[in-house]
Amino acid sequence: MNLKLAAILAALAAVVVFVALLFDGDRDGSVRGLGVVAGPQPAEVGAELTVPQVEPKEEVAEKSERVEALSVATVEASAPWTGKLAGLTGRVIESDATPVVGIRVALLEGEGTLLFTDMLESEEPSLEIEETLTDQEGRFLLGGARAPAFHGLGIDLGGERATLRMIDSVLPHGVRTDIGDVILAPYGVLLGQVVDEAGLPIAGARVRAAPLPEEILQVPVYDFRSDSMVAVTMMATTGQGHGIIELPPWVQKNIDRLPIPTTFTDDEGAFRLEGVALTKLVGGIDKKGYVGFPIRVDLSSGEEDMGIAVLSRGQTITGMVEDTYGEPQVGIEVFAGAEVVPGVAAILQSCGLTNEDGEFELQGVAEGGQVVAAARRTRHESWSTSVTGNPTDVLVELEANVHLTVNVMNSAGDPLSGARIQMTPRATPGSSGMGFAEILMVMPGNVNREDIFREVEPGKYENERITPGTYDVVARVEGLSPGFVNTEIREEETELTLQCVAGSKLEVIVIDGVTRAPVHDARTSVLRASFRGFTRLDSELSNAEGKALLGPLRDFNREKPEEFFPPETILMVQHPDYGDYTIPHPPPAVPSVTVELQSGGSLTGRVHWGGAVPTRPYMVILEYRGAKGFFELFHPPRFGLSDLEGTFRFDRLAPGEYRCELLERFLDGDPLGLMNGDFNPTTLHREEVEIANGQNTEIEIDLSPTGRGAVAAVKGHVRVDGVDIEGATVVVRGNEQVKTTTDSWGRFQTDDFSILGNVRVTIQGEVAVGNTGKRSMNLYGASLQLENGDVHEVNVDLYPLSIDVQVIDAVSGAPVPQALIDTHTKKHSKNSSGQGFRDKQVVTNDAGQATMLLPRPGEFVLTVQAAGFAQTSSDIQIPEGGLTLPASIQLAPSVPCIGHIAIDAQTVESSRFAYIRVRSTDKVIAEGTVLQRPEYTFEFDGLREGKYDAWIYIDGQRSKTSFVLGPDGERNLVLDFQPQ
Repeated sequence: MNLKLAAILAALAAVVVFVALLFDGDRDGSVRGLGVVAGPQPAEVGAELTVPQVEPKEEVAEKSERVEALSVATVEASAPWTGKLAGLTGRVIESDATPVVGIRVALLEGEGTLLFTDMLESEEPSLEIEETLTDQEGRFLLGGARAPAFHGLGIDLGGERATLRMIDSVLPHGVRTDIGDVILAPYGVLLGQVVDEAGLPIAGARVRAAPLPEEILQVPVYDFRSDSMVAVTMMATTGQGHGIIELPPWVQKNIDRLPIPTTFTDDEGAFRLEGVALTKLVGGIDKKGYVGFPIRVDLSSGEEDMGIAVLSRGQTITGMVEDTYGEPQVGIEVFAGAEVVPGVAAILQSCGLTNEDGEFELQGVAEGGQVVAAARRTRHESWSTSVTGNPTDVLVELEANVHLTVNVMNSAGDPLSGARIQMTPRATPGSSGMGFAEILMVMPGNVNREDIFREVEPGKYENERITPGTYDVVARVEGLSPGFVNTEIREEETELTLQCVAGSKLEVIVIDGVTRAPVHDARTSVLRASFRGFTRLDSELSNAEGKALLGPLRDFNREKPEEFFPPETILMVQHPDYGDYTIPHPPPAVPSVTVELQSGGSLTGRVHWGGAVPTRPYMVILEYRGAKGFFELFHPPRFGLSDLEGTFRFDRLAPGEYRCELLERFLDGDPLGLMNGDFNPTTLHREEVEIANGQNTEIEIDLSPTGRGAVAAVKGHVRVDGVDIEGATVVVRGNEQVKTTTDSWGRFQTDDFSILGNVRVTIQGEVAVGNTGKRSMNLYGASLQLENGDVHEVNVDLYPLSIDVQVIDAVSGAPVPQALIDTHTKKHSKNSSGQGFRDKQVVTNDAGQATMLLPRPGEFVLTVQAAGFAQTSSDIQIPEGGLTLPASIQLAPSVPCIGHIAIDAQTVESSRFAYIRVRSTDKVIAEGTVLQRPEYTFEFDGLREGKYDAWIYIDGQRSKTSFVLGPDGERNLVLDFQPQ
């Protein structure tokens, strides 16, 4: 398990992904426990959870009002499980142990079933299953958690102390677990004032800052607001403009409650943000109508006055929405923005609705990439997009409305009245399959929850205002399986026929696997996973006889198979007294299935230090190894902690093989902080365990008297050209990372480091390069297999080869200065230890010369690039003793490549977006660019003379062709578009 990746994903999940992608599909339309301060009635404690009593201080009262203002869902769905789910308690304290009184604490839950939703959900789902306030002792009580899920505490979400804590304790059902103290880090104060370009104060600007990687500011994420969207190019697959990633309303609401310290400017534009970490911070200031302002500040001193931050108006996007007849479209929803990653993605902001002339306007757009605009008539329809380099007079063309008629009938062909017709816009994979953009588009689209069709006669439903596009169309009739079709709707008069048939019903009989007694209130669900999304088809609670009837369900075997994303239909049964049960859904011919729920097995473990009790807790991760494909969604890793005696326990585990890992605890702090630095938690122990139903598996983990498990060290001596190298950096990466430097004698020895598997040792040092000074060089790199107690010795006695390289213009023979040379070992030319070599970006001097240092003879690859030239790669064989003459690399000047695509108008009816990618036949050069309408023109400036292949993507179709560039290039290159 890649722990750094897991930690970063946990942090990102809290910030964006966890909010944007997890759909609360198993809540039956309500939020379990939200707003209910009474938690479960725990088996071990027995006391009912009560509302924390807080003194009526003004600050606390204000926070109470904010909590009461939250939307509170009913709890009927969780009522059958009241007292059976997990509860927890704990304290929120400052770093000096002072209780934090009256702060909001929310219990967050995420699991695989959250990805599944259905089109009839009456209530918006939520990641928050309960929220409360801490009492005078800083204590909180929460309940309603499912043990197998991931859990976190959202503290003061959207406020100045906003932070997240992942819960790494086991939360057993029916038990109130004390997770201990949640310690908030010491905080500082960030001050400043926000003004516009005229120096006038801006009130209501949002200020956010956190210990995030500075690289995150390469994209202006601070400009992403609750009503923002993301446009992702689909050019490499469908070729149809941009796919619009639109967050559902309940997710949009959570964007303003991220675990990032947040405040707003007052009437004078001043702000005071308390609660930010005492470290380097990044963030941003934003307000609609202005270009956001990035924050980079070091708050190590405890307080920092940023001074004045100026929000500029940036550029203004103006445009018009028309139909294909050139008629202005009034009241059309429009979003627009500039690309934040050129040719890849743009953040779009709302422009509101078009005016009576079909016009729209958006202020506060940063200057940068091309402008992307998207428009649609209604929320359940497809977006129409436009891409242009000019922010003024942007034209978004809406195809003429389709008059859609849907006929709904039964298997005998009789019309069915009272049907509900639902439409969801869908992206369809292109010929290249499911790419990154398509995977993002799996996010559910907007479903019409209101009736948008009118029944004009029995079984005949009409809507005259459907925007052309690809849709999932579903007809639902009580007592019958839904009729379904995924279709492209283009014709002005389109008629569809959907059949709602008896379908298949599945009776699920849920019994106790030991006593054979019926299990009441088990939640049975049929789930469907495919590239169209993750859908819950039906869900019912078992009755007193343990029976639940699911359906009617349509026969998926009769539908066209999905080539790029093989679907799966899954039967899931859940009950808090048992382990979760998941199997492939039985075929329609099977009318009934009996599910024997098991309490599962358990795992208990003991950690000791050579027989002694540990002085600190350890984190345990238990990962189920028996799930494949979509079934992995229902077996997330389980987290736990060893107690003061070194013991830990997991219950209700599905039978099968697990991987158990013991680590130093790392999730007890703010996960956002894990994204900075070289985070690498140490895995101290790993083993495979087998769990059996009704049985307890025991393991014992001896971490030796040091408490660190197996350890080793590396020592050695570094010499280059017979001279001891002082100050060389030695880095060991493996189960943990250690670093040291060589002394004046060229010697080193690392501290002991934990070992679990191989370790990688690298040595980097300064080496003299002729009379030109010193250069950093990779002196050693190898993978080692070490045993407990090893002190491995590495002796580097290197006599590097100095190789002169001359870069010249292939046409004129003139030297090429400022060329960048990258040297690396060919894969088959590594030494016996597997050590490769890379020397990056050595720059040629005014004479076009550079000196390369190579560690040994062998075959290397030199890649050279320079402004005005095409990139060139060359293999070079270095013999014993090196080269007697400089290696000469010739760069061919780049030649112009300007042209357009010849298109048959009958082949391409409407193109909102088009793209071309070219690659030299020797596969050295590859470039791509957007084709500019209306002539589909293109221009490349980094190609050289030679033969090229080209791939053209227009309107979801692809064409491959080839061309040749002569010594003078081409300024009127015409490529034919012949779709395959």
